[in-house]
Amino acid sequence: MAIQTQAKIPVVDFSNEDLKPGSSSWSSMYRDVCRALEEYGCFVAELGSKFPLEIHDTIFGAVRELNQKEINLRNGYFPQALFERMAIDNGNSPEDTQKLTNIFWPNGNVHFR
Repeated sequence: MAIQTQAKIPVVDFSNEDLKPGSSSWSSMYRDVCRALEEYGCFVAELGSKFPLEIHDTIFGAVRELNQKEINLRNGYFPQALFERMAIDNGNSPEDTQKLTNIFWPNGNVHFR
């Protein structure tokens, strides 16, 4: 008989004030993030007071609104049996992110950029 265990998504605590590149706490955090991504493909980011609840709620509200848009608007949308995801091509580029924002919200959306 096989033993079943439930996998838990790793939690990585980013609230440490000493997180500076090159420090021992930064190196430890780097290893934790890499391990979580390699083993689980994701992690929960614990940000403490660095990330106010209002911003969290705004982001998730925008994502909820985005997922209610018609599928043909969602270029880069990949429906899967177990999960859904959406990708922004060249997401590090403010210009490309703004282009996506303009597609979904032609009249603008200051909370999604």
